[in-house]
Amino acid sequence: MKYARRGLAAFASIALSAQLATAPASSQSVNSRTTSPIAPRTIVNTPPAIGRVPLASIPTRGSSPKQVTSQPRGFDERLSARILEEAYKHEGYIEEPNGMNKFSNNKYPWCSVYLTLMWQRAGVDIPTLPLTGDLYRWGIAHGQAYSDKNLANDMHVGDALLFGTGPQTRFTSTHVGIVSRFDENSVTLIEGNAILPGQSRKDPHRVTEKTYPRDAWKKEFYGGVRPSNPSR
Repeated sequence: MKYARRGLAAFASIALSAQLATAPASSQSVNSRTTSPIAPRTIVNTPPAIGRVPLASIPTRGSSPKQVTSQPRGFDERLSARILEEAYKHEGYIEEPNGMNKFSNNKYPWCSVYLTLMWQRAGVDIPTLPLTGDLYRWGIAHGQAYSDKNLANDMHVGDALLFGTGPQTRFTSTHVGIVSRFDENSVTLIEGNAILPGQSRKDPHRVTEKTYPRDAWKKEFYGGVRPSNPSR
């Protein structure tokens, strides 16, 4: 199954129009939320209490899949469309030469901050998490995490795929991206704090799409997280 960016954008437009037409005048519309300037929630610089679980119970590559939910809550097509709509608004953005960027208030890697902000603005109730491992912990706590055992069946558009070998530290959980489309042969992510092929890590990082062939999935990813709909 392959998801097309143009089709998702069209679906999002129809869904947003229907919601605006039926929303009470006193409520905040989805459109006003998605077009307002980025105003990140307070960034959690240490792992938050929510989602914190003992290290011994955190699954790593090769550990038992029983430690994570094998079937995260169902795929919400409207939510995934809103996530991609938000994410694509910033495609092509390049951070400042000194590493500062519009998504966070420091020079640290901002891939997880970017992703959690896009989820927030699409309607997911999640704190701003600068550490990718904490995103996986959040997924475990909310029954939304899955391992690398069967990514082809578990992943959906809008999900987060996590790079590395496990969530224990920033050295084992190294990066994260949003699934924008996939099929049986590859997955494409839109990523914050990414570099283009051939670039050095010293080059300014950006928001861009990157594609990973299926034979590289086991090497690249240790798991994923499904965004939860606040109505559930």
